[in-house]
Amino acid sequence: MGLLPGTEFTVITNGISGPVTIAIREARIILGRGMVHRIMVA
Repeated sequence: MGLLPGTEFTVITNGISGPVTIAIREARIILGRGMVHRIMVA
């Protein structure tokens, strides 16, 4: 998917409920809340 340690990404949408859309380079990825809670950001 391209979401590896050290990869910079931008959050496009993050509502109260539902999926979160992120941008990595030219790609847009939609992640469910369960997966989003597993991502650690420093």
